[in-house]
Amino acid sequence: MPANTATPVPPTPAPDLPAPVAREPKAHRDNIVPVTFEWDYPAGELPPGYEFAVILQGPNGQEYRPAACDRVRTMPCVVPPPPPGGNGPYEWWLVITRDGASIGIESNHLTFPWDVPPEETSPPASQPTAEPATPEPAPPSPQPTKQPPPTPIP
Repeated sequence: MPANTATPVPPTPAPDLPAPVAREPKAHRDNIVPVTFEWDYPAGELPPGYEFAVILQGPNGQEYRPAACDRVRTMPCVVPPPPPGGNGPYEWWLVITRDGASIGIESNHLTFPWDVPPEETSPPASQPTAEPATPEPAPPSPQPTKQPPPTPIP
């Protein structure tokens, strides 16, 4: 009986896919809350086994692949704050992936500001804290006046 000499199957080449088009967010938007990423895909939908991934490049120059927008097939996708690389301008684009790896097709690049205000902190112990305001009592609600019964007409 001959030994199993199966020939390995060569990897399937990437189909000729169009590049996605990044739409939102753009430079004109200030994003404090979660950031919603939107794009167009000229082919309508990706073939089975392919996905989109949003890539962010933070103000520190480092690239991030947020879990919320990694390996998604539909849009929009939402990335919650805080910004992964701190406040500042972010560049973003999409790549098409297969099994989580880019196949070399990417969208246009857009830039947007992402700034989250610093968390409110308690005043230092040396400063007195304000006492909660005591609400003024509400005025008594008007009581209905009792009307005498109607007088019968003779």
